[in-house]
Amino acid sequence: MWKYWGKDGKIYMQEDRSTSPSDLFGGVTGIEASVWQLDPVTRGTTRIAEVDRSVIAPLDSTDDCIGSIGCWETSGVLDVTDLFDALPGERFLIATVQAHGIEDGPIGGNAFLDEGGQLVLLSYNPN
Repeated sequence: MWKYWGKDGKIYMQEDRSTSPSDLFGGVTGIEASVWQLDPVTRGTTRIAEVDRSVIAPLDSTDDCIGSIGCWETSGVLDVTDLFDALPGERFLIATVQAHGIEDGPIGGNAFLDEGGQLVLLSYNPN
């Protein structure tokens, strides 16, 4: 798990594959890896994003680990709110998704490209 202390005083965490052993969170809930906000004062947690593997990119690619929870994982998160015209309470985060199992399409056959991934911009406003 990777975590980052945001400028709003909250901690932002990205969940790695948490399915082995099977009694860990993802193995029990069947929920994909997520981005979480932790309030260090109240100790409250909020899921602010969840990996959606129904969206396969790039075009003509396939996911060869369908049914394997956590095969796509989040890693790395930065609070970039100051770069945007944010509403009160709104946070902008840049995060990455490692899409293990994407091996064909435009990246197929290239020894230097091992798997798919995305750089995503998240907008979160708890208000």
